[in-house]
Amino acid sequence: MEKTKASLVVMSHLSDAQECIGVSMSQATANQHINFVKYLIFHLGGNLTNEIDADDWWNRFLKSATNIPDKCKELYEKNGMAAVFEYAEELISNGNNVTYSNCKPCETSTPHLFGECLVCGQ
Repeated sequence: MEKTKASLVVMSHLSDAQECIGVSMSQATANQHINFVKYLIFHLGGNLTNEIDADDWWNRFLKSATNIPDKCKELYEKNGMAAVFEYAEELISNGNNVTYSNCKPCETSTPHLFGECLVCGQ
Protein backbone atom coordinates (compact mmCIF):
# COMPACT_ATOMS: atom_id res chain seq x y z
CA MET A 1 0.00 0.00 0.00
CA GLU A 2 2.07 2.87 -1.35
CA LYS A 3 0.92 6.37 -0.48
CA THR A 4 1.21 9.32 -2.83
CA LYS A 5 0.24 12.98 -2.46
CA ALA A 6 -3.27 13.48 -3.77
CA SER A 7 -2.11 16.44 -5.86
CA LEU A 8 0.27 14.14 -7.77
CA VAL A 9 -2.52 11.62 -8.36
CA VAL A 10 -4.74 14.42 -9.71
CA MET A 11 -2.01 15.67 -12.07
CA SER A 12 -1.33 12.13 -13.27
CA HIS A 13 -4.98 11.46 -14.13
CA LEU A 14 -5.39 14.81 -15.85
CA SER A 15 -2.30 14.01 -17.92
CA ASP A 16 -3.81 10.63 -18.78
CA ALA A 17 -6.99 12.38 -19.91
CA GLN A 18 -4.97 14.79 -22.07
CA GLU A 19 -3.10 11.89 -23.63
CA CYS A 20 -6.35 10.08 -24.43
CA ILE A 21 -7.68 13.17 -26.18
CA GLY A 22 -4.36 13.95 -27.88
CA VAL A 23 -3.99 10.56 -29.53
CA SER A 24 -7.67 10.29 -30.44
CA MET A 25 -8.36 7.51 -27.97
CA SER A 26 -11.72 6.99 -26.41
CA GLN A 27 -13.42 10.13 -25.13
CA ALA A 28 -15.06 7.90 -22.53
CA THR A 29 -11.63 6.91 -21.18
CA ALA A 30 -10.57 10.56 -20.98
CA ASN A 31 -13.83 11.39 -19.20
CA GLN A 32 -13.27 8.53 -16.78
CA HIS A 33 -9.94 10.05 -15.70
CA ILE A 34 -11.50 13.50 -15.37
CA ASN A 35 -14.43 12.13 -13.37
CA PHE A 36 -11.98 10.33 -11.07
CA VAL A 37 -10.24 13.64 -10.39
CA LYS A 38 -13.61 15.23 -9.53
CA TYR A 39 -14.43 12.26 -7.28
CA LEU A 40 -11.09 12.53 -5.48
CA ILE A 41 -11.30 16.29 -4.94
CA PHE A 42 -14.89 15.98 -3.72
CA HIS A 43 -14.14 13.17 -1.25
CA LEU A 44 -10.97 14.80 0.07
CA GLY A 45 -12.82 18.06 0.66
CA GLY A 46 -10.47 19.83 -1.74
CA ASN A 47 -7.41 19.03 0.38
CA LEU A 48 -4.90 17.60 -2.08
CA THR A 49 -2.00 17.65 0.39
CA ASN A 50 -3.13 14.33 1.89
CA GLU A 51 -1.12 11.20 1.20
CA ILE A 52 -3.43 8.57 -0.28
CA ASP A 53 -3.34 5.05 -1.67
CA ALA A 54 -4.10 5.88 -5.31
CA ASP A 55 -5.04 2.32 -6.27
CA ASP A 56 -7.51 2.08 -3.38
CA TRP A 57 -9.15 5.38 -4.38
CA TRP A 58 -9.29 4.33 -8.05
CA ASN A 59 -11.01 1.06 -7.09
CA ARG A 60 -13.50 2.92 -4.88
CA PHE A 61 -14.25 5.25 -7.77
CA LEU A 62 -14.77 2.37 -10.19
CA LYS A 63 -17.20 0.74 -7.78
CA SER A 64 -19.19 3.89 -7.07
CA ALA A 65 -19.56 6.15 -10.06
CA THR A 66 -17.58 5.04 -13.02
CA ASN A 67 -20.37 4.81 -15.58
CA ILE A 68 -23.06 7.05 -14.13
CA PRO A 69 -22.63 9.99 -16.57
CA ASP A 70 -22.44 7.65 -19.56
CA LYS A 71 -25.50 5.71 -18.39
CA CYS A 72 -27.43 8.98 -17.92
CA LYS A 73 -26.50 10.15 -21.42
CA GLU A 74 -27.73 6.86 -22.84
CA LEU A 75 -30.97 7.06 -20.85
CA TYR A 76 -31.57 10.66 -21.97
CA GLU A 77 -30.99 9.83 -25.64
CA LYS A 78 -33.34 6.82 -25.51
CA ASN A 79 -36.06 7.92 -23.08
CA GLY A 80 -35.64 11.61 -22.25
CA MET A 81 -35.12 13.62 -19.08
CA ALA A 82 -37.64 11.67 -16.99
CA ALA A 83 -35.56 8.49 -17.35
CA VAL A 84 -32.49 10.29 -16.01
CA PHE A 85 -34.49 11.60 -13.03
CA GLU A 86 -35.78 8.08 -12.29
CA TYR A 87 -32.25 6.65 -12.46
CA ALA A 88 -30.96 9.46 -10.22
CA GLU A 89 -33.54 8.59 -7.58
CA GLU A 90 -32.37 4.98 -7.68
CA LEU A 91 -28.75 6.12 -7.30
CA ILE A 92 -29.63 8.34 -4.34
CA SER A 93 -31.49 5.51 -2.61
CA ASN A 94 -28.39 3.32 -3.07
CA GLY A 95 -26.15 5.90 -1.40
CA ASN A 96 -24.43 7.43 -4.44
CA ASN A 97 -23.30 11.06 -4.31
CA VAL A 98 -26.05 12.35 -6.59
CA THR A 99 -27.65 15.64 -5.55
CA TYR A 100 -30.13 18.01 -7.15
CA SER A 101 -29.01 21.46 -8.20
CA ASN A 102 -30.15 24.18 -10.60
CA CYS A 103 -28.85 23.75 -14.14
CA LYS A 104 -29.01 26.84 -16.35
CA PRO A 105 -28.92 24.99 -19.71
CA CYS A 106 -31.70 22.63 -18.55
CA GLU A 107 -33.60 25.55 -16.97
CA THR A 108 -34.57 23.44 -13.94
CA SER A 109 -33.21 21.58 -10.94
CA THR A 110 -31.51 18.42 -12.18
CA PRO A 111 -29.50 15.54 -10.72
CA HIS A 112 -25.78 16.29 -10.45
CA LEU A 113 -22.73 14.16 -9.71
CA PHE A 114 -19.61 16.00 -8.54
CA GLY A 115 -20.97 19.27 -9.90
CA GLU A 116 -21.86 17.89 -13.35
CA CYS A 117 -25.45 17.82 -14.56
CA LEU A 118 -26.44 14.25 -15.35
CA VAL A 119 -28.99 15.43 -17.94
CA CYS A 120 -26.91 17.73 -20.15
CA GLY A 121 -23.37 17.16 -18.90
CA GLN A 122 -22.74 20.84 -18.05
